[in-house]
Amino acid sequence: MERLSGLDASFLHMETPTMHTHVVGVLLLDTSDMPDGYSFERVRDLIESRMHLIPPFRRRLVPVPLNLDHPVWIEDPDFDLDAHLYRIGAPPPGGMRELAEITADIAGRPSTGRVRCGRCG
Repeated sequence: MERLSGLDASFLHMETPTMHTHVVGVLLLDTSDMPDGYSFERVRDLIESRMHLIPPFRRRLVPVPLNLDHPVWIEDPDFDLDAHLYRIGAPPPGGMRELAEITADIAGRPSTGRVRCGRCG
């Protein structure tokens, strides 16, 4: 169990249904020289085999009773990697513009499963 830092808690409490404070990133993989070719399942299996090396990825926030302090991070006993990995195909012609549109759509969605602050509801 680890308490959320003051800075991280401030971002959490500033988030509202119309003001998102989450971070979105895009990772482009060159699979042309991947041994045995690319498959989403192989990438997923590789990530799963290394999850023990990145404990923060398996944590979730838990509120403190009565919101008397910042929420705490706990190891999520129900962690499901498949709930975090998605494969999305870009519409034709599948260039950087279409990738930017998909990314903007994802970034514009509210976070899910987050701890709600008392002020935000």
